[in-house]
Amino acid sequence: MGEEKDKKVEVKTAAYKVHVHCGQCARDIQTQFTEFQGVEEVKVDAGAGKVTVKGFGFDVEKLRAKVEKGCRKKVELVVPAKKEDVVIEVKTKEEELKVITIKVPLHCPDCALRVKEILLEHKSIYEAKTDLGKNTCTVEGTIEEKKLVEYIYQRTRKKGVVEKIEKKVIVKEEKVEVKKDDKKEVAKVVDRGRHRGEDHGGRRPLLHTLHAPAVRRLLAPGPPPRRLRRRLLLAVRGGLRRRLPVRCQRLHALGAHRIP
Repeated sequence: MGEEKDKKVEVKTAAYKVHVHCGQCARDIQTQFTEFQGVEEVKVDAGAGKVTVKGFGFDVEKLRAKVEKGCRKKVELVVPAKKEDVVIEVKTKEEELKVITIKVPLHCPDCALRVKEILLEHKSIYEAKTDLGKNTCTVEGTIEEKKLVEYIYQRTRKKGVVEKIEKKVIVKEEKVEVKKDDKKEVAKVVDRGRHRGEDHGGRRPLLHTLHAPAVRRLLAPGPPPRRLRRRLLLAVRGGLRRRLPVRCQRLHALGAHRIP
């Protein structure tokens, strides 16, 4: 069992336009997209006639041609429009993959091709290669070796034997669109919090410091404890009375405003 060094890959998201007229048609289209090397996730929107594909290491144009030939439908690549109020950020994520070599009886080229397509249909398998001469299949993904043997037997009725297992770590880099307005709002919230702390002498307002048990004691029948009444009085004098709940504003009725 060996382990390879980290490898950087770029995560792609592509959208395609294709006519979907029934549930069976949607399942066939999803299968055609999933069988391509490097495709991780496929979402089909039958109402809008749109398919969103996410993965790494695949050619968007070759994928379109493969699905168009397999489904015998016209498939168009949707080019995303440029947005001025959007900033692109790069997010990275490490993922450990297994490269499993398994021995499977392959008696003809068609059989080898069919086994490869079945392997790529699994959501935890990203790449698959078959060797007709050696009767082996090489699988790359996050699937466990035991589940891989069971999956091959369930789908093809072929018994497989694991020969070699290797591990490698990849670093996924995904470009995410973030609106400029969202960043500005986050900056404003931070600034407001700082000014709030300066206005109160560096202390947090009562609504942030008052914990749940204190609120329950305040709303319980009867007068609240003297120490809690004093804290609420300071909040009222500081101009926070209108921010408190209505039932919390009974301080003056209880005579809390006369506390020295």
